[in-house]
Amino acid sequence: MNLKAFFKKIIISILIGLGIGLIIGIVFAFAAEEHIDILKTISILFIVLLTISRITYIILSFRKSSKEMRRLIKSLNEDFDLERYINETQVIINKTKNKSIKLYWALNLPLGYSSNGQYQKAIDYMLNLNVKDASSTIKGLYYNNLTFYYCELGNLKAALKTFSTGERFINKTLKNIHYTASLLNTKGLLEYLKGNLSESEELFEKSKVQAIANNHLIASSNLYLARIYIQTNRLAEAKLLLNYNISQKLLPIVLSETEKTLKELQSFSD
Repeated sequence: MNLKAFFKKIIISILIGLGIGLIIGIVFAFAAEEHIDILKTISILFIVLLTISRITYIILSFRKSSKEMRRLIKSLNEDFDLERYINETQVIINKTKNKSIKLYWALNLPLGYSSNGQYQKAIDYMLNLNVKDASSTIKGLYYNNLTFYYCELGNLKAALKTFSTGERFINKTLKNIHYTASLLNTKGLLEYLKGNLSESEELFEKSKVQAIANNHLIASSNLYLARIYIQTNRLAEAKLLLNYNISQKLLPIVLSETEKTLKELQSFSD
């Protein structure tokens, strides 16, 4: 442990101690003033401390999960070690006790399949998840991701049904800046498959703006924007986007589809 981390833990411990001390002082002062039975006071105090401990545990667990997820996403997006990503994610799922965190990890595991074009495998995995009692955000991500996988598989009927089922959760989750780009990308893909090229183009452009430094999401939007440009006879613009994608370090499936689309573009030019 480095010195900075050590002092950080010391400060956090002191603050927690002061907070607990303050709560104890307030509770006992209130009890003395109101002549409340000491046993009741201790019971109330116990419940308060238990609640604080539970909340603290959940917050720290989510922080740890987020850190682990960033590490694994790096192995997926930078190292392209899909098997390692899937295996390590499954290990974490198996050892995680908190249901919300377990489900959070489970939603991310199929990325290992979809990154290599195994969309049916990703769908099968998702369909085995139970999100009935999950938060709105988790439900939004679940229905968004499942819609995306169906879209990429070309199953528009299933994609529309899935999106319709989870639309209110997806729209709520759209407000969360961490997920906006991904959800806009899925909506763009859905409109593309429906043949609504203008709406699709607008959504992909918005997704790119929100994606900021997420090169893989930007590349995904670029790919479909290029396809829209080809269909609307804007070949030079399509070529620029596809060449940009080729210059990036992309996930296998995005690179493969980009190369395929570039060949299609060249056939138009010949």
